[in-house]
Amino acid sequence: MRAITFTTLTTLAAFTLINSVAQAGFSTTSWYFNLPENSTARITDVCTTMQVPQLPNDTNGLYLWPGLSNPEQYMAQYVVASDQAFSQWCTAAYQLLPYDGSPFAAGAPANPGDLFSICYHWNATIGNMTQIGWLPETETFSSCLSFDTLAPGKYLAMSTECHGDYDAATPAYGYINTTITLSEPYPGMSAKVNHSSPETISSTDSGLNYFIPEITLDASWCTGP
Repeated sequence: MRAITFTTLTTLAAFTLINSVAQAGFSTTSWYFNLPENSTARITDVCTTMQVPQLPNDTNGLYLWPGLSNPEQYMAQYVVASDQAFSQWCTAAYQLLPYDGSPFAAGAPANPGDLFSICYHWNATIGNMTQIGWLPETETFSSCLSFDTLAPGKYLAMSTECHGDYDAATPAYGYINTTITLSEPYPGMSAKVNHSSPETISSTDSGLNYFIPEITLDASWCTGP
């Protein structure tokens, strides 16, 4: 019973923390895979694994997320948020949609040192985007969220984001074994970096699939209002 209660409280905490992610915030570090405007290629699939960092000391308001976006239609994020009340990270699938609010699915808590896997998949047949998160080391399913859209993604972003009165250092952390699949080949892509790496990425099939062994977001600092 104690484990069930703890999970329930953590889920409620995740809703309280992450449901406010649409409020004003700013990124201190970021890594972008951004297709050019003149490209007809789109991002149909992404899989990556976050190396969950240490919690910041005595503060909430820090959000870590990889997000897949088509700016005219949606921003799909899998958010990992600091929660000092439980000394864990709260997780949730989150979507910013201009036509239907912001669907939200709270997930399993994550601990510093965990590997947390996140995938996005666009189904062209039914016009649907699905995002899913899980902890592969313990085979723990976190959450899944789907929504209807006729458009796959235009860019992938990985970001460290500060909200509210968060005024502290942000931890360095990374993503491993990131795969990006496009709807059609677009060779020669590189990443846009902001206190992150790598900038150079490669494909072995002329730009249809990209594989990035490790993405690093550097330690930084947030200054609250």
